Amino acid sequence: MKIIYTLISTLFLASTLSAEPVIIMKHGDTVVTKEDMHRFIELVVPPQQRANVYSNEKTVRDLIAQYFVTRKLVELNKDQPLSEDEQWRADTARVRELASIYMQKVVAAAKKPDFEKRAHEAYLANLARYEIPEEVRVEHILIGLEDRSDEEAKKRAEEVLAKLKKKDADFAELAKEYSDDKSVQNNNGDMGFFSRGRMVAPFEEAAFAMQKKGELSGPVKTQFGYHILRFIDRNKARTRSFDEIKKELIEAEERQFNNETAMNEYNRIGALEGIEVDQEAIESMITKIDVSAILKAKEGEEKKRAKQK
Repeated sequence: MKIIYTLISTLFLASTLSAEPVIIMKHGDTVVTKEDMHRFIELVVPPQQRANVYSNEKTVRDLIAQYFVTRKLVELNKDQPLSEDEQWRADTARVRELASIYMQKVVAAAKKPDFEKRAHEAYLANLARYEIPEEVRVEHILIGLEDRSDEEAKKRAEEVLAKLKKKDADFAELAKEYSDDKSVQNNNGDMGFFSRGRMVAPFEEAAFAMQKKGELSGPVKTQFGYHILRFIDRNKARTRSFDEIKKELIEAEERQFNNETAMNEYNRIGALEGIEVDQEAIESMITKIDVSAILKAKEGEEKKRAKQK
């Protein structure tokens, strides 16, 4: 996918560097070029998702339509006078974007540490976070209690278990025929891998007690009815290796560094020498709340509702 994205991006950039821009949509004075869309996609789509975007025709077309409509709305309203509030909103949006661009430059110019080294140190300091508990995978057939007595459900479960013990018994077929678990039509009774604490206690105890592939257990009673379990596989508890999660840990360290760099610059600007602050003006903006009065009113409403009941 990365190779495809690189090829598409190269071809896309090559077209945008031609002498004449390639117009892909136009209406009146509203014009959208391939270069516009390339920049727009680079702006709104995270790097790790761009390959999927460029390879999906519908997504590309939707983004082009979105960008075109936005540009058209600006054109339709370009001669409309803005109110003071509307002008302030437009100016503030521009200021915020310029501030964001400045921060991006600050982060880009910062001296980068060895992110892989930092990621490995963080990994070693938090090994417990990367532990994967023991998991088992079982199939089950549920004989529910909704339309039958406990005795009837248990007897039916024992009959199903007897069928499963026969040579060449097909668990999936019997699950579809007898199981009251609504998901059986999609999974044939296969519960997939799960760790302790995910299932009700009796079911979990039976599942983790089995050792051999194909081993049967049951009937096991839970609040849902009687279960017949068949053991499929087990994954032993382990700790994920650094190599398994290196990429995401390095990305996390980069994000943390970028955030810290931006916050340090934010704090530096906020602490510049010579900043004048009118504390009285700030205090005049603050509305004090009488918490006791709010609690008293809430208590009164609750008493009123209680009397109505």
